Amino acid sequence: MGNLARKLIDAVQHSLLGSLFVAILTGVMPFVPAAIHLAPYETVPWIGLPLFGLFIIAAFMAWLVGAVANRRPRRLSPLHALQLDPPPQAANGFEAWSELPAEGLDPPPFMRAIVALIGAHPEQDGRRLELNLTLAVMGLLFLLGVVGSDVWQRFYPALADPSARLLPALACLGLLTLLVIRSWASAQRRLLARPAPGRVQITS
Repeated sequence: MGNLARKLIDAVQHSLLGSLFVAILTGVMPFVPAAIHLAPYETVPWIGLPLFGLFIIAAFMAWLVGAVANRRPRRLSPLHALQLDPPPQAANGFEAWSELPAEGLDPPPFMRAIVALIGAHPEQDGRRLELNLTLAVMGLLFLLGVVGSDVWQRFYPALADPSARLLPALACLGLLTLLVIRSWASAQRRLLARPAPGRVQITS
């Protein structure tokens, strides 16, 4: 079971979907409640509860697969066998997902094409501009969702009604998702551009 779980982790890592899920989870999901807060009260349970349940189930399944993978028998190379201290093993199920496949990432061709299309070239400048834009969108989304209606009534009455702020908040949430995906693709492109035995590098 441990080897099967490790193969499952490797397969998810090769597909690049695991890193994309983590990027969206950490970069977008914390701001979803700010947008949901502006929705009509009767629709909040229908939106928030499924998202929360999906997060709990996904986190538990990831931990369970990682914990099973950590229990597999360790096959050390002769070089490691000569060392007094063997290489460290993941302490919990989540840490197992941070261990990349030993032979390096080998995503499907269509995922390589998507990463090459969306991600920035490893030598391309402009990351500071993307970072500033991401922070600006996060700040605007925070203001739309957290600042009370009385404050908006004082400075910009057109957005005093929460329903009037819902559409701009959703637009900011969508833009933030696109920026996070762009950042993820750029990181994966840099990772795939590193030399790896038997791997085709992205050069354009």
